[in-house]
Amino acid sequence: MAHRYVQSVRLGGAGRDRTYLTTGELRAGRELAFTVGAEPSGWGTGEGAAPPPVGTAAGAGSPRR
Repeated sequence: MAHRYVQSVRLGGAGRDRTYLTTGELRAGRELAFTVGAEPSGWGTGEGAAPPPVGTAAGAGSPRR
């Protein structure tokens, strides 16, 4: 069976529960490491794990019009 389910994610060595990265996190250029497995996990299912609406993330600024 293919290992296609995310079990955990680390960014720059620190564990992450969120399912998204901010622009600042991407620009920092740190290592992004995924651990995957054959079975679904609880990763990314907690409160606050989903991305916020466009234009509302910290430091995102105003949406373009």
